[in-house]
Amino acid sequence: MFQITLLGTGSPSPNLTRHHPAALVEWGVGGHMLVDAGDGVVGQLLAAGKSLGAIENIALTHMHWDHILGYPALVWGGWSAGRNRMDVTGPVGTGDMHHQLVENYYREQAEWAIDLGFSRPGFDAIAVRDVPVGWSEMLDGCLLEAGPVHHPPMDALAFKFTYQGHNLVVTGDTGALR
Repeated sequence: MFQITLLGTGSPSPNLTRHHPAALVEWGVGGHMLVDAGDGVVGQLLAAGKSLGAIENIALTHMHWDHILGYPALVWGGWSAGRNRMDVTGPVGTGDMHHQLVENYYREQAEWAIDLGFSRPGFDAIAVRDVPVGWSEMLDGCLLEAGPVHHPPMDALAFKFTYQGHNLVVTGDTGALR
């Protein structure tokens, strides 16, 4: 199996029929990566029959709000569904975004939830890394590669997935090269 489920394909303008950007790439037995986490991603994953607790790998194409606004809800939703680890990959600014939107704002609430019985690793075992163009890694038998995207004024990436001789590329917004 090698497939993509488009969870959101909308623009920054709110729309009742198109959620903000998010796509789930799946391969083999359990290999997966969510690309982008726009507003509505939690509901769209549930509507697609996906377990929030199983979403452990996330790639973000860039830091525009419509691609990351659902990220804090995904962190909390997956944690409340039993997720114990998460790996987040994205361009320059990804670590800062996580720190600002999750760690800084929700740490005190997370400690309260941990005292109530939530698993500490579900909040603490979130590895976030900024990666450059050219980054690559094998994940569950799939080669992941980060490529350049022209999307001023910020760093942006496309992600190429290669699994059993098949390729799939997911990108966020792009602009014309000049």
